[in-house]
Amino acid sequence: MSDKLQELTQKLYNEGLSKGREEGEQLLAKARQEASEIVKAAQAQADEIVGSARRQAEDLKSKLRRRRCRPPARISRIWS
Repeated sequence: MSDKLQELTQKLYNEGLSKGREEGEQLLAKARQEASEIVKAAQAQADEIVGSARRQAEDLKSKLRRRRCRPPARISRIWS
């Protein structure tokens, strides 16, 4: 009887352990998937921010070039 009880206890323990491992693996897989999606979204957002910053920098460069190409104010009054 003691052997049967020990055997049953061991079986229940092993089943619980197996089930726990399975659930743990599922949670880990889900967490990895979510992490991958977060990284992908963050990369897309970073690319958007960098692109926007580059466009702003180009706009500023263009404005500076245009200002440098204009004649000084006293000369432009004469030309107009």
